[in-house]
Amino acid sequence: ATRSMVDVVRNTDIRNYLFFSTQFVFRKPDELPRSDEDYWPVDNYGASKVASEQVIRSSLPPSQYLILRPTYVWGPGLHRFRDGLLYRLARGQLLISSDPTRVRYYGYVDTVASQAIAFGMMNSTALADRVFYLSDAAISLRDFCGVLVRALGRGRAIEVPSAVIRWLGHASSAL
Repeated sequence: ATRSMVDVVRNTDIRNYLFFSTQFVFRKPDELPRSDEDYWPVDNYGASKVASEQVIRSSLPPSQYLILRPTYVWGPGLHRFRDGLLYRLARGQLLISSDPTRVRYYGYVDTVASQAIAFGMMNSTALADRVFYLSDAAISLRDFCGVLVRALGRGRAIEVPSAVIRWLGHASSAL
């Protein structure tokens, strides 16, 4: 599908192609990517976005595209957020890192949409970078969950060491 879109962009007068990728192109624990082309996907979704980014980079001139990587998008209408994080938090079943310095990047759906619209209105040739993350400011997971618990009027997050969460993730994958 990406190759088809790239062909359309090349064969028409589209000057600014916005590709929505994902933060999941790099998910190495406790590390940040060294560059926009440092990839470490952990699932097929992330790997498919890596492949799409590579097709775009190899097929279009840099002045013709922007790659937008939304972070974890949350808000009204997003069932994955409601049925995952909010559900577990309300039931007191959500495990989070006890590390007070651990932050996450979340993007409220309206924020991400506004940022994407703003990029779509820009002259992309004037931008030096080709990859941008769409997100609100970083927030500690503890603070984020605290705000949600207060808004829900119930629930809690259970704080455990990050190593325990990683171990549980590996055990779950093994099963």
